[in-house]
Amino acid sequence: MRQILNGIFYVLRSGGAWRLLPHDYPAWSTVYDYFRKWRNDGVWEQMVTTLRERLRVQARRKATPVLAAYQARQQQERLKAGAAWEDHLLVFCNRHGGFSSRRARVRTFTGS
Repeated sequence: MRQILNGIFYVLRSGGAWRLLPHDYPAWSTVYDYFRKWRNDGVWEQMVTTLRERLRVQARRKATPVLAAYQARQQQERLKAGAAWEDHLLVFCNRHGGFSSRRARVRTFTGS
């Protein structure tokens, strides 16, 4: 079983094709079959969740993030994205004559 896991990690780390798995590992089809079965059964996601929870507990935090903290982080990301969008819009407006008149708006959006 360890060799199968090592084969999966080798392919994922190298980014190579399954068929190019070195002969030091089990047959590529066997390694891929295990990977596909575990992926479809949700084993990989469960492993990631378990590892994340254990690391959080080890760091003396709650196993799962508090919803408020999660939402606050999402809000910060949205605000950053919005600010970046506004910056891009201002640069665009300055380059294309701004939006001070209807004619400028039409010229900017129609490209004429």
